[in-house]
Amino acid sequence: MRLPVLFLGTILAVCAVSCGPSRSAPATTPDANRIVITPESNKTATNEPRYFKTKPKEWFDEELRQLDQLVKDGVYEPALQRAYQALALRPGDEHKKALQGLIQRANTEVLRLDTLEASIGAEKDPMQFGEPVRVRVRLKNVSGKPIKIAGATRGSSGSLFSLDVTRRSYDTNAQVVAVRRRVYRHVPADVALEPDGETELVLDLGMLDNDQGLDGFRTYTVSGTLRPSVLEVGGLNRWDAIKITRATVRSFRPGFEHLADDPVKRIQQAVDKRAATHLLTATGLVEAGQRTAAVDALIEKLRGDRMIDTSIFGALQYLTEVQFNRDADAWKAWWPRVREKFYADFKPGERDKPAFAER
Repeated sequence: MRLPVLFLGTILAVCAVSCGPSRSAPATTPDANRIVITPESNKTATNEPRYFKTKPKEWFDEELRQLDQLVKDGVYEPALQRAYQALALRPGDEHKKALQGLIQRANTEVLRLDTLEASIGAEKDPMQFGEPVRVRVRLKNVSGKPIKIAGATRGSSGSLFSLDVTRRSYDTNAQVVAVRRRVYRHVPADVALEPDGETELVLDLGMLDNDQGLDGFRTYTVSGTLRPSVLEVGGLNRWDAIKITRATVRSFRPGFEHLADDPVKRIQQAVDKRAATHLLTATGLVEAGQRTAAVDALIEKLRGDRMIDTSIFGALQYLTEVQFNRDADAWKAWWPRVREKFYADFKPGERDKPAFAER
């Protein structure tokens, strides 16, 4: 009878151990700087709670006050960095909405900042037939913050110049042939500019049909945009297309350089000698302050000689960018009416085709 009693005692001992009061883990004191987020997806590798650092409500109130002052003072980069860090601390809905609004406001202010001024000029003006067209692009930092522009790197095209080039050819029969094309050139290397800093880049645009020819002279009007692949302003990325102001490059036949010493006088001599090519070349060499005197000389030389008058009409058309269909009387009637103020706000090359003047 001892075996059943012993077996029964063993069973009772096991039950006492397994069915007794359970020992639970000690309670964790809530931490004001910590919140608990349980996994919401079956894809989570563990079912253990995850802990994220956070801050009390008073901390977010003070941080928002300081960030708002930074944005008002124009200190956008530190303000944005701190705002993103505050969002990572899992604020409440009210603070989250306020931080998102502040980030949007700071980014908007950054986009309003001026970044670069870009202008273009001739590397050589005038140049000769047979030479490639080269221009200089000047970049100036007007943002008040450091600027970086990404250049061409291995495996990447980098920043790009997109240039519109209009080639106009002026011949001795007063004909103007205009050809427009688009040329792309890469920024060769990274560009870093401090506030108010400047740099110049020389772009070789190629021949652009500037070969030897019978026309009197040619002009190349160049304008366009700089399209940076990366434009970093004060450590923040911008996605701007920088407009480049217009410039004109002139090209002439070799051996005509002497006409540049006094173009107005050379115009008069060319008309007297019926040298049409010399007339057009000298006209192309006229500088801005000499245009009125050159037009005076050309209109005075209109005497009904069709052999040279045709070239005079072409020269007048180039200088004024208007035309009267080779009507000498119309030119003589029109010019005295507009002479005093015509060149006050005149900008050469802004018309694709010569305009018809009002009679």
